[in-house]
Amino acid sequence: MLERRENYERIPRFFFPTPGRLAEDIASQSRVICKQQVGERLKDLLIEPLELQALTKAVSKYTVFPKLSHFQTRMLSKNVVKSGVVVIDELLEPHALLPISYDGFKQVRVEMYTNYTASSAVKAVLDPRTFLMFPRDEDDCVNGYTLLECIYQLQRSSIATKCLVEHEAVTIEGMVGELELSSIIREMIATATTLHLDLESDFRPFYELICTRMIVLRHDFKANGPPTQIPVDDLLACPAFLEFIQLMHPGLEGHFVKATNRFDPSAVQAIHRQYVQLDRNKNGMISSDELIDYGKKKAFNPIHQTPTHDLTRAFVNQVFAETTTHPPHGEIDFKAYVDFTLLMADKSSETALRYFWNLLDFQKQGFVDAFVLDVFLRDLVQKIREYGDDESITTTRLRVGSTGLMFA
Repeated sequence: MLERRENYERIPRFFFPTPGRLAEDIASQSRVICKQQVGERLKDLLIEPLELQALTKAVSKYTVFPKLSHFQTRMLSKNVVKSGVVVIDELLEPHALLPISYDGFKQVRVEMYTNYTASSAVKAVLDPRTFLMFPRDEDDCVNGYTLLECIYQLQRSSIATKCLVEHEAVTIEGMVGELELSSIIREMIATATTLHLDLESDFRPFYELICTRMIVLRHDFKANGPPTQIPVDDLLACPAFLEFIQLMHPGLEGHFVKATNRFDPSAVQAIHRQYVQLDRNKNGMISSDELIDYGKKKAFNPIHQTPTHDLTRAFVNQVFAETTTHPPHGEIDFKAYVDFTLLMADKSSETALRYFWNLLDFQKQGFVDAFVLDVFLRDLVQKIREYGDDESITTTRLRVGSTGLMFA
């Protein structure tokens, strides 16, 4: 019997593994090339401040004031919706219209080309295809306010993309890591503080943490898990991230309304003030007995000073069961409290829905039945009776049904 001998040396090799060092060099060079190409394309979308001001002025020339009765003007004043852009809101009279026909659109383009050296960004905005993007009325005119709002939002999105590219935060797979995003947020806050942002130095570490959680938490909630990876497309479409950019970037902070920005330091500081007031023993942590007062402190409603929430003991106990606590007394830290506060205020994201579902489904069976509901309803009935709203209320009356609720 012949001995079978495998000789791999005779097999031709068509693939040779790239040495690790060379592979790293190729990857780094690829990132540099990608960064340069994206940066050049972003330059074609960014409009200089003077050009943006001139473009806004050219479009606003087409404002008309139709003849309306006093009643119609008053009704329109109640229903006017602000855009959040300072310049547009100043132009946005309750009964003013800004219709622009295609001829008017071409006149704006001629004016910009004649009086200014129109950049490639202005040329892209005033391209005829831009006019066709917007809905038109019966006179074949587009809404000039919508056109201006689109231009300012385009500037904001372009600057947000530029920030991610310059910091090399986007991976080859198109993901942005939580650690990289946190670094960008800290750097932008530091820059904004030196330029225009009024922020106390003692509050700055808390402000950085809250801002980071306000952006990251909505995309994925992992109390005990690896750092979150966010798709760059989702991040650039995230209203919270765009609001952060428009407040921090020196080229945008003057264009957008600051009072309604969720990252305004005075609004963010309210969360820290709530935490301090809840921490009765001043040990830097929040216990379940302290969290039961959530919504009842002055920091939650400083103007009217009426309670905003009244949590039940069963709900608070389940919050601590689903949250990472610290020994020796099983208390939560500031980050966990920030997450809880943001999720309590979130009425729409899937992250908040899953969080509260996990609180309800404490048996982890994938559905909530009458037995599970009764655990929470008993405390809720007690709360209702304490307020004297209905002495005859029972868990049976509050129970939705016994067949159970499912969550896919």
